[in-house]
Amino acid sequence: MQNSYGVVLASVRSVLVHRGWTMDGRLLDVPQVAQMLGVSQWLCWQLVWTGELRSVKVGRFVRVRPADVDRYLETADADRYREKARARAARLAATRAARLATHT
Repeated sequence: MQNSYGVVLASVRSVLVHRGWTMDGRLLDVPQVAQMLGVSQWLCWQLVWTGELRSVKVGRFVRVRPADVDRYLETADADRYREKARARAARLAATRAARLATHT
């Protein structure tokens, strides 16, 4: 499925291959995922804790599948679009209500 994150997904894959992290099912730790995505480790941990980024526990260690990173990027784009659409609809409704209140 190609979406606006298609370029990002390709970039993440190329970074993985360049650094020796192949997409062959190898599990990544949270610092590796944070480095791949260019975000803080804290944000990655929050994504894992909230379940937005799927992970597996191996003993006491938390690991993330590369496929789950791809899935997160694809769903994050759709979720962000839905949130923007809801916010836009709420602003429009508030504007209409304000206009009706001033004309009444």
